[in-house]
Amino acid sequence: MRTWAEINLDNLKHNIKTLQKYAGNRAIMGVVKADAYGHGAVEVVREMSDEGIKIFGVACVDEARELRVNGIKDEIMILGCTPIEEWESAVNQDIQLTLASFEEIKELEKMKIYPKVHIALETGMGRIGFEVEEAVEAINYIKDKKLAEIIGVFSHLSVADVEEEDAYTKEQLRKFSIFEDMNIKYRHILNSAGTLNYNDLTKSNVVRGGIILYGILPCDGDATEFKPVMTLKSKILFMKKLKEPKFISYKKTYLGKAGELIATIPVGYADGLDRRFSNGGTVLIKEIECPIVGVVCMDQIMVKVPVELHDKVKLGEEVTIFWDNYNEKAKDIGTISYELVTAISTRVERVYIKNGIVVEKRGLLGREENGSKS
Repeated sequence: MRTWAEINLDNLKHNIKTLQKYAGNRAIMGVVKADAYGHGAVEVVREMSDEGIKIFGVACVDEARELRVNGIKDEIMILGCTPIEEWESAVNQDIQLTLASFEEIKELEKMKIYPKVHIALETGMGRIGFEVEEAVEAINYIKDKKLAEIIGVFSHLSVADVEEEDAYTKEQLRKFSIFEDMNIKYRHILNSAGTLNYNDLTKSNVVRGGIILYGILPCDGDATEFKPVMTLKSKILFMKKLKEPKFISYKKTYLGKAGELIATIPVGYADGLDRRFSNGGTVLIKEIECPIVGVVCMDQIMVKVPVELHDKVKLGEEVTIFWDNYNEKAKDIGTISYELVTAISTRVERVYIKNGIVVEKRGLLGREENGSKS
């Protein structure tokens, strides 16, 4: 393997149990959109299901279909609006839809599909959903006309990860509170940050476990018991000790000095390593942070090996790109940890580890379990 992402299923299991402590008697919805935040949706859902999670949130019909095609029979909800032309297909595969407007209800009246739906509320995110007063009207109308089975009502906290916006979050929770006693199966507003910070301020009965289940904190805080699930790794495939000053990579942004040992590592922005790490990011070689020098290329980076490692590294040496430092790395380039993990591309092989043993691999050519490919 040139570059791979190790997915620690034991850490995932640990995070599920830890989140359940915060959630109390609420159910957990496993949010697995964007290929389970880059971790591999099918493999992650199987593990989550084994640990008792029985409803999953995705972003679109195709993500839901991938789960169904791979034998996942648990409940699946699409967290956003779905193109009308995909509704019937979704219903035929027992995929739950989101309804967010009266326009959608009018379209639903033209069809005879009777979907399972979650009613989206606009409480302050400004993205999708009925205003609170409209939502009550919409729920009653759908029930009276028998247009759908209302299986959920939900909203989304926009600043639950920002301590200074406590009043705004509490106002969102207040708006949602009038729906908490409704006779609807799923009532959910708490995302990862909301579950950590506001789980005692709502009577909702479901928490949506997103980034936190993958061991990445959505906000600053003391919830350090969560463990990172993904570690991105590569290896050294070329090394050169400079005999004279030499420019490294595109644009001549780094001039190497004579005597420097430059290692080339086969990971680049096409693998998901952001170009903003050029001349600023670091990787781990033998537990020592080494600077990326020059511009991040599509398929490769160059790294300056410190003097103390010159006689210790060799071709094929393992290199760690991301480890337990996603939030720190994200801040370095002005983004968020969500973007780092979801950007890791499909050509980066996922290697699933359980009890210290590789149990499955997934690459461009499909899945491999215990030596058999699928």
